[in-house]
Amino acid sequence: MKFLDFSLKKVTLPFKRPLQIGQNKLHTKTSLYLTLYFSGGFSGTGEISLLPGLIDLTPEEAKKETLNYLTPLRGLSLNIKKDLKITRPLFNLLPTQMLSSPVLFGIEMALMSKPFQEICVPINDLIYPGGKHPKTSNPTVKVKIGRKEEEVQFLNQLGKMEGISLRLDGNRNFSVNKLLTFLKKLEPQTQKKIEYLEEPLEKISDWPEVHEKTGLSLGIDESLLEYNKNVPPGTSTFIIKPSFHGGISKTLSLFKDAKKRNIKCVVSSTFETSLGLYTLALLAKNNSKTPAGINTFNYLEEKNPFYQINQTEEGLSFKDLPPTLKEARMNNLHPF
Repeated sequence: MKFLDFSLKKVTLPFKRPLQIGQNKLHTKTSLYLTLYFSGGFSGTGEISLLPGLIDLTPEEAKKETLNYLTPLRGLSLNIKKDLKITRPLFNLLPTQMLSSPVLFGIEMALMSKPFQEICVPINDLIYPGGKHPKTSNPTVKVKIGRKEEEVQFLNQLGKMEGISLRLDGNRNFSVNKLLTFLKKLEPQTQKKIEYLEEPLEKISDWPEVHEKTGLSLGIDESLLEYNKNVPPGTSTFIIKPSFHGGISKTLSLFKDAKKRNIKCVVSSTFETSLGLYTLALLAKNNSKTPAGINTFNYLEEKNPFYQINQTEEGLSFKDLPPTLKEARMNNLHPF
């Protein structure tokens, strides 16, 4: 099979309400859709997901990087049966080169495109504290902390709910003393329901002190590629964002490494559109029954999705749409 050509299209979708990502307040989400064309009429489409505040790559930079890498490869022969290695960059099918994680994810997603399969994966709810009475029907809830004064009251309300598990994402907002003070304000029943704290400290190297004093577990996110070979004590979870952590091949490699250490993996998103979310759901489904962090679709205003997505008691379900609707979706986007 030969790689013949490729195309890029830019998509920008509004968030239902502005989101704070790092120091950036975002009103829209931008991605690039990359389609690879192969001999025999085969093609595959991937999403290059961009998110200022987490992924500091502009659409223009992502386009330039993609063009510089793929343009010289036109006409390249791919031997899938002989060369395929799923944990190697680009699955060992294309020449290895230093690429940013979003571009790598987009290319690998296009390479792994295959016929749609209807799936449903368990997920956690993503809640930003606000109001006196939190609403969720999901037993696993991720809450952003370290931003608002009302968080303690909000979490203690959640802690009163039966059978709930809390994933608290600190986004490196806390010092050790600030975090310990925050945790002491939580009621005992709330503390018992904390599944893990997701990178709460400004310096992850300070985590052993928190773990020793609280016994709480750590989820590694931003520092994952730095620490995956020598994780801090009390690490229970890898939170993997394929668009941020080295693409699909690196995600599959991290799955293998985590299994050896008895560490669970949570597949998480960078607010991908429905196109990218489906690939994340496939990764989550093939990993374990651990609820994934991909219900971010609730925050995007995507009027013409690639798949029919619904949240049920079992999780997030993906159903196919007629090919004509998908074609119309792509045709309405302008080349970038």
